[in-house]
Amino acid sequence: MIELNRSGVDFKVVESTLELDNFWRNIYPNWEQETYMDIVPLLHSEKTFLDIGAWQGPISLVAQKYSKQCICFEPDPVAYSNLVKNVEINNFFEGSAGKLFLYYFPLTPKIYADYYYDESWGPDRQIFRIDRYHFIIDGEVLSIPELETARLVDHSLFSTIKIFLFESKKYIKQKRFKKELGLLFWSRVLPRKRKIPDEFNIFGGITWWSITREAAIYVVGQHFNNKRYRNFFRYTLIPDEMYFQTILLNSPFAENCVNNDLRDIEWTGGDGTHPIIFKTEHINRLKESTDLFARKFDIKVDSNVLDLIDKELLNK
Repeated sequence: MIELNRSGVDFKVVESTLELDNFWRNIYPNWEQETYMDIVPLLHSEKTFLDIGAWQGPISLVAQKYSKQCICFEPDPVAYSNLVKNVEINNFFEGSAGKLFLYYFPLTPKIYADYYYDESWGPDRQIFRIDRYHFIIDGEVLSIPELETARLVDHSLFSTIKIFLFESKKYIKQKRFKKELGLLFWSRVLPRKRKIPDEFNIFGGITWWSITREAAIYVVGQHFNNKRYRNFFRYTLIPDEMYFQTILLNSPFAENCVNNDLRDIEWTGGDGTHPIIFKTEHINRLKESTDLFARKFDIKVDSNVLDLIDKELLNK
């Protein structure tokens, strides 16, 4: 994408193909300056501008800023394709000023809430991320207290320690004594359920966003200035998938949040933790996508799909 300015109008365009002589970079900087001098003074906010042979939109992208509407005609299929892309890009940025794009959903601590069923984590595990303590002990993330078997919390402390000592030789042999000791200690010290803060609602989502500079500065400020918020998320599971969403949706920026991360990501067919890797066979899907970004790609798996994106989507 190239950012340009002509006759006081800022606009964006896609790269031209070699078939169109790389027009925007090689020719447009000095292209028909006198044309704009003749046309722009005649434009009016209450009149329609008609562009016959609009090509990629060098005149129309400027004229639409000064006209009630702009109607274009372009018979060449390659130029028309670029024209459509250029119009869509500029309409998107003009209509998205100040908006924050991030995928989110509420993480209210209520088991089997309806809105969890469509999320990859499922209803139980969404709560599991925030109502337990998650510590790193001996290089492994452990959930405290250990409630899957409840082996460290459902018996008396004396019985639990007795069992631990009996099993300690096995733990040492398996090189997990430190892990089991930490698990035992924190499972007996900490409560079974963490207290969920009342002063803010918690949201989950995906760790990919498109936000404004002002919003990013606000998030950093909240991180350093809100100790209670910071400490709560310190022991949640995968906090990066909740942190930005929770700060922004409890802030003055909430009204500008759009529940869309603008990314084409396909989880179906992945390993449950990671999305699929896009390959050559997905090129038509990527061409038809309305998202601005896509992931994942891996040149070790399929580099050809990236070459096709350069050629067929980015006109390189």
